[in-house]
Amino acid sequence: MKNIVITISLILIMNISSFSIFAQETNSGGGLVSNMIIGAKAGMTYSYFIENYKNIFTGSFKGYTGGVYANYYLKDNIAVGAEINFIEYGATNIKPSIIYGDNDNFYKDFDRTNVRIYRLDIPVYGIYHIPGFSGDLQPRIIAGPSFGYNLQTMAINESNIGATDIKTVSKFDVTERFKSWEYTATAGIGVNLKISSLIFSVDARYRAGLYNINNRDNSENFTTGTFILMIGVGL
Repeated sequence: MKNIVITISLILIMNISSFSIFAQETNSGGGLVSNMIIGAKAGMTYSYFIENYKNIFTGSFKGYTGGVYANYYLKDNIAVGAEINFIEYGATNIKPSIIYGDNDNFYKDFDRTNVRIYRLDIPVYGIYHIPGFSGDLQPRIIAGPSFGYNLQTMAINESNIGATDIKTVSKFDVTERFKSWEYTATAGIGVNLKISSLIFSVDARYRAGLYNINNRDNSENFTTGTFILMIGVGL
């Protein structure tokens, strides 16, 4: 799955780059913030599952993300933006009973379960450039909703053999046990740096799940929390 996501991301980046050149030539305005910026981003995720919107009850999971974005400037310091990203996130050290049901007797042999989620994520946000900065370096604040579609969810299960350190690992596709759509709120800070005709960006944001993503009846409800660090380049 990871190789498929990377391949599709590269195809999207190559196509968006060719379109970016056209967009730059047709934009009016000058300086760092022309009417539209189009580019690509990639980065890392750090996530976990949350119970009752406040209690973290799992270990953390480190993943990756990447995709394309477009920002349209309404004023020099105010813009709206959207992204299409592939995102890998999840949680570790989950109680297997949360993922598996009573009919899945095999899960009782598992000591712990890690969950890896692949989603197509579409954040939509407002952008506000912090006043007092000029030139080619401009910090900014972003906030808005995002909508994620469940492409695949995998459970990686670990079992210890006796009192030894030897572990057995098994994997199961548990996509149907998680909601198809996840609705989240995203907020963060970033900075744009213009070098020649390119605009480089760094974003640090938090993606907070708003609704339960567990699709199993009579099981614990939980949401997700994900820190995201991304770097990007646009035209």
